[in-house]
Amino acid sequence: MKRLKLFLFTFHFSPIITDTGEVFNIKKKILLFYFIFLLFLSHGAFSRNFEVSDLVCSGCGKSISGKYWTLDGKIYCHECYKHTLPKCAKCGNICLDGYYTIDKYTYCRDCFNKYARCDICGSLLEGKFLRSKNGKKFCQACINKYPECDNCGYPVGPDGRNLGYSRRLCPDCASVAIFTHKQLAYVYQDAVAQLRSMGIIITRTVDNLTIMDQKTLEMSYYNTKSKEYVPSGGVGGFYSFSSNERGSASRIFVLDGLSYEKALAVVSHELTHAWQVDNCPMDQRLVYKEGFAQWVAYKVMLNKGYTDEANLLLSSKDPVYGEGLRFMINVEAYYGVNGAIDYAKKIR
Repeated sequence: MKRLKLFLFTFHFSPIITDTGEVFNIKKKILLFYFIFLLFLSHGAFSRNFEVSDLVCSGCGKSISGKYWTLDGKIYCHECYKHTLPKCAKCGNICLDGYYTIDKYTYCRDCFNKYARCDICGSLLEGKFLRSKNGKKFCQACINKYPECDNCGYPVGPDGRNLGYSRRLCPDCASVAIFTHKQLAYVYQDAVAQLRSMGIIITRTVDNLTIMDQKTLEMSYYNTKSKEYVPSGGVGGFYSFSSNERGSASRIFVLDGLSYEKALAVVSHELTHAWQVDNCPMDQRLVYKEGFAQWVAYKVMLNKGYTDEANLLLSSKDPVYGEGLRFMINVEAYYGVNGAIDYAKKIR
């Protein structure tokens, strides 16, 4: 401040003389005053810039002469700061303009606005949402609005397929579900091969392999096996064997609309019953009979890599199917696979 006062005083009372010895007029004197005054003020700004240039980047160790960033108490130059930012999971670019993290995935601002949307209604994902195994995302509003798909458990959306009896499939599951006899025959061949690999050889020919809607299947089940146990999860299929003086008949009925893995589990289970007719006691307790068939289906699911379906079978709380499966798993742990099969031939 003293420097400024001294400067003003000197300027006001000192004569201004040109190289020719002429004295400036008042207007020129005022203009020159403001010009010198602005230079005086700018001296402080230049000092501040010089002070900023003394900062050192925590990344590269170089002095920072321009724009810099602070992160977790450290100072970075612009180039080093870019390397502290994540890359977008969609486009792969560095998220310079901010980013969003959703379900452990990081999106840049542009990709978030473009891709982080519900695959049913198209709205931006906010709050809770579901992500399917194939990467589809569902907002909470659609989760509340639409029923679950019977096969994958995700919202069916407006284009879901209604199978009746409150059964619905999302478009993705409906496109690969088992609906035809030709598809079911392929599942059957796969099941026969899987059982053979375990040492369970089907010698009794299945005379009839039929796929049915739920209403027809349940009517056939109750008419054919009215005294047998109905599992808590509903009837997904059943095996029927009859014998009289005219011969015998071995038949398998399967619910339509099942995923491939579910259909394979059902057919493997029912094929095991065909094997049991020739290899196990006829008066075997239901928990052992169904438990062993469920164990075979469980092993097939594991052998095929269908771990989700295997875990679903294992988590069943049904007192016959679930408990019987867990019993056979303990038998396998003690005797091994071959020992468990031999055990199933004898136990009553």
